[in-house]
Formats: sequence, C-alpha cells, structure tokens
Amino acid sequence: MESVQYPESLIYPDSKIEIYFENKQQLNRTGKSIVIEGTRFGFLSLSNLINVYNAYLCNPIILTDFNFVYSEIVLKINKRDNVSLPEGRILKSLDSIYIWEISELNLFVVTGLLHSLGYANQELHLDTDLTFNEISVYCVVK
Repeated sequence: MESVQYPESLIYPDSKIEIYFENKQQLNRTGKSIVIEGTRFGFLSLSNLINVYNAYLCNPIILTDFNFVYSEIVLKINKRDNVSLPEGRILKSLDSIYIWEISELNLFVVTGLLHSLGYANQELHLDTDLTFNEISVYCVVK
C-alpha cells in the first residue's frame, strides 16, 4: 500500500476486523457475500483509514493491508466514477482477490455507514439493487 501519513490515534486500541467470502443462502442477503465482522473500535478505525487513504487519492485502497484487518481473501476498493450503484459492486478478480468498485462520492457515504457500526448500528447490508447472483457486502459488529 502507498505510504500514507496519518495520526496513530486514528486506529483505536482493540481494533479488529475479519473479512471473508461466504457463499450460502441467507435471509435478506444475496447468495454470495463479502462479510466484514469486527469490533466497534475496528469499524471506527476502518472508516478513519478509508477516509485518509481516499483523501490521499490512493486507488486502490487495499483493506487487508491494514494491520488490524485479518483475512484469507484480499479486498481492494477501486474508485470508479462510472459505477452507478449506490454501494458499488464487488467483482472477483483472481482466486481470493475481490475488487469493490464504487464511485468516490458513494465511497464517502459507505465510509459514513461503516463509521456508524462503531457506535450505533449492529449490522449493515450493502446490497441495494443487487441481484441474487451478485456479491453483496454484509457488515456486522461482533
């Protein structure tokens, strides 16, 4: 990941995020999902760093490079202005590499939603306008 300068205070103690791919039918979800589970502090830290890396115009932002993120897959955020879906779309690039394409404006909105998992919400479904066969993002506080 690019060298980005940010205050260490943006990463809260006890931050933990786990990201994995899930391919099974569940109520109110698409059949395939990227699941992001974590502590409330983990979601606060994640949203802070996405905002900083976005401000530095980093593209892609590789979430699995953050030291508090644990994952067997690689999840990259690619900013693409031609993506019209509000929460973007997930594409599978190579084995265990997933790319979250989203417009820069909508990335700010999604980052705010992730931040809400740090203090108020328990879960978040990012699957507006997706079909059953598309990959959604499901976030949950553990």
